[in-house]
Order: sequence, then structure tokens, then C-alpha cells
Amino acid sequence: MAGIGFELQKLVRRDDLLGPARGYLYAATIVAGPWILTVLAIAIISFWSPYTTPFGDLPLFRTITLYNFAISLVLSAPIAMITTRFLADRIYDGNEKESTGALAASILVTLVVQAPVPFLIYFVTADISTGLALLASANYFVVAALWVAVVFLSTLKDYLPVILSFIIGLALSAFCAIWLRDFGAEGYVTGFTVGLALTLFMILGRTLGEFRAPLAWPRHFFTYFMDYWQLALAAFAYNMAIWIDKWIFWLTPSLAMRISGIPTYPAYDGAMFYAHLTLAPGLAVFFALIETGFYTRYRRYYWFVQNHGTLAEIEIAQKELETTTVRGVRTLLALHLAIAVATLLLAPSIADLLSLMPTQIGIFRFAVVGTAAHAFFLYALILLAYFDLRRRVLFLSCLFLVLNTAFTLGSQYFGYTYFGAGYFLAALISAATAFATAQREFGRLRYLTFIGNNPATGRAL
Repeated sequence: MAGIGFELQKLVRRDDLLGPARGYLYAATIVAGPWILTVLAIAIISFWSPYTTPFGDLPLFRTITLYNFAISLVLSAPIAMITTRFLADRIYDGNEKESTGALAASILVTLVVQAPVPFLIYFVTADISTGLALLASANYFVVAALWVAVVFLSTLKDYLPVILSFIIGLALSAFCAIWLRDFGAEGYVTGFTVGLALTLFMILGRTLGEFRAPLAWPRHFFTYFMDYWQLALAAFAYNMAIWIDKWIFWLTPSLAMRISGIPTYPAYDGAMFYAHLTLAPGLAVFFALIETGFYTRYRRYYWFVQNHGTLAEIEIAQKELETTTVRGVRTLLALHLAIAVATLLLAPSIADLLSLMPTQIGIFRFAVVGTAAHAFFLYALILLAYFDLRRRVLFLSCLFLVLNTAFTLGSQYFGYTYFGAGYFLAALISAATAFATAQREFGRLRYLTFIGNNPATGRAL
């Protein structure tokens, strides 16, 4: 939070209408750039192409895109989390010399570790041509690298080039895919990959320009995988939990359909996909306003701790931190409730607009409420991570994964009327547990600071 979040906060707090609107729009783009890029690009491509391409090419393109984003996100998450922790530590101690090396190393590790994945999907499982398999694999690697590269966006102070990177990438993806649509699925994948690759290279160029450090081997980067293995595993479990319900439906023979040998369940995927978009406004507010305020109070509290402040000063700083956190939670609660209620009430109209089938409306409604609970689960995880409570974060992430797996399997037993209920219940219970945990840890913050999570005592929570 040393860079772009505070710059966006200046826009949000301007005394006019345009400033806050721009600030939240920029924040949403930065927080969910690849996600929003994909949604808009596929929507544009689908709108212009259905009557001009052979049947099956567009669904195959969408399936390849879905697989690449889902699987690469889950497998890239541990590396991205370790990179985030390493980068945060380098910024905190003022030694950013290894930052550019960490960027190169993290992308290299990501590509090497995941190299077998697209091979198994597109050369072994899928029934597609070799040329399309190569193109789909290239798209996979670009997306995987993008998940790691976006970690560095929050450190940049100049947000406009970042926004332009996503906008230009979106435009180029849509234009090239539509331009090459006569080549079928190969043309769609090629065009979409070109736009993503441009976005990736623009982000990398802007990041290297910001740090201006020579590319050096990051000696300490790889030790972080051993020192912070709980964070890596938590990131894997959390992102696995996001997708496990979709994968269960994909692998259910009685429900799934195969597109060129690749299993998928579009009815469930589409409803959940659109419902998850309701998460973006809350994430934007959290990133641009709530987290920056929390971070300021957080740093103030630890400044008194590290500079031998009096007990009264530390208690006042703790109280200010708690007050800021409670206010932020209330703001986010009101926002997500308003979005969820409005979406539920307008669900039939939204379904008509998005061309959802009647059977998808129930899934969509469950997913909207589940997404609101999911958002608070995520916020609680972030707060716990600030205080380095790695085991708590790991436990909660695994809890979400286990609950979503169990409840989704159970929902299939009760029929399609309850599809989506598994995700909703898992997110709700996980959010309640996470906030109860966060409230408990906040109540004993001074104990955690000086004893429970103090490296000098040899303890770790």
C-alpha cells in the first residue's frame, strides 16, 4: 500500500463528483483488471460474432479462456502470495534492489512449474488440432504470468499507465479476435492472446520503470517459500475454494457437457460468473478507501510499539485502529447489502439482459448472496494477514475449501433447485468464522504484538 492506493485515495476524497467516480473506477480496474478485461472482451467478441462463425468455435474459445484463467489462477496463487510478501518486506525496509529480480524470478518459476498443465489439457485431454493446442497453451502462459505481474501494480504511484494498459489490452483483444474470427477458434484465441500479451508487457515495462533497479538475482526470494509456506498454501487453498464448486459440476457426468473433449457446465458457470461481478464495487472501495485508512492507523500503532511509546499512547493507537476498522466494515456491509438486495430484486430483468435461462436464475441468486459473504471472508483474511497470523489464514482458507466441496456435493443430491446453495453456505459460514476469529485477535492485539506473535519469544500464530 505504499503507492497506488494512496494516490487513488486523493481522487476519492476530492470535493467533486468526478474525482470519486474516477478513483473507484480506477481502483476496480486495478483490483480486478484481468477479470474485467476478460469479461468485457468476451462480451464484445460474443456480440459481434455469433452469426458469422461456424457453430462451436465461440463456445470452444470461451471454454479455453475459462480453463486458462481458472487453473492458472489457482496454481499461480502461491507464487503470487510469496512475491507479495517479499515485495512488501523490501518496500518496508527500503531495500528495493531485488524487486526487479523477484519479478523476473516469480514469472520464471510460474511458467516452469505450470508447463505440464496446458500440455495435459490441450494435447492429451482435448480433441483439438495441434495448432489450436499450441495457441491455447501460449494463452495459458500469458495469463499465468499476468497473475504474478499484477502483484506489483499496488506499488506504482502513477495509476494512469496501468489503467491504459488494461484499456488498450481490452480493445486490442476484442479487435484482433473479431478480425481473425474467420479462422475459427484459432483466430479467437490468437486475437485474445495478443491483447493479453500487450497488457502484460505494458505492466512489466511500467513496473521496471518504477523501480529502476538493475536486474539482479534475488538471493532471498526463494527462502521465502520455506519461511512463509503457510501463506503459499493458504493462497492455493483459497483460490482452489473459489473454483472447486465449478470443477465439481464439470466432472459430474450427468450434468457436464464436453466441448471438443473438454468438460464444462455452462449453465452453472455463466450464472456464477455474472454473480461474481457484484464483488468488484466492494473491492474497489476497500482498496481505494478502507484499506488505506486501516494501513495508516496500522503503521501508527506499530510506530509507537517500535519506538518505545508509552502504554497510553499504544492503547490510544490501538483504539484508533479498531475504530477505523469497524467503520470500514460498516461501510462495506452497507455497500454489499445494497448491491445484493438490488441484484436479487432485479434478477429476472438481469437474467433477460444477460440471456440467462430460467434454471440459472436460482443459481444466480444463491451466488449473489454468496458473493457478498465471500467478500467479507476475504476482508477478514486480509486483516488477519496484516498481523502475520499465517496459521489462522491457512486454517480459514482450508475451511472454505472443505465447506464449498462438501456443500456443493450435497446440493447436487437435492437437485438443480439448490445448485449454488453449496457455495452460498460455504461462504456464509467461512465469513462468520473469519470475522469471529478477527474480532478475537483484535481483542488481544497487545498480547499478540508483544508475546503471542513476537519473533523474539519464539512463538508464531
